[in-house]
Amino acid sequence: MAFRKEILKKWRAENHLSQSEAAKMLDVTQAFYSHLEVGRKSPSLGTLEIISERTKIPISDLLDVPNPTGPPPKKMAVGESAEAKSA
Repeated sequence: MAFRKEILKKWRAENHLSQSEAAKMLDVTQAFYSHLEVGRKSPSLGTLEIISERTKIPISDLLDVPNPTGPPPKKMAVGESAEAKSA
């Protein structure tokens, strides 16, 4: 999962905030905020929760969750082993 820096930058622009103002709202340093916007750093889970709460942006929108490629794994029957399935 990757932090979607463009969502944070868009929020700041839409709210006419400087990086310093946005950082204060999110309780982070201006330097750390800048690193978030350019993708040099990613927020911790705690910081991600704060960002979500204070910006009203859902965590799911702040994260880029890649879609797996290919079909979903097949379910095994009760008692069936992975080795038996591949044979």
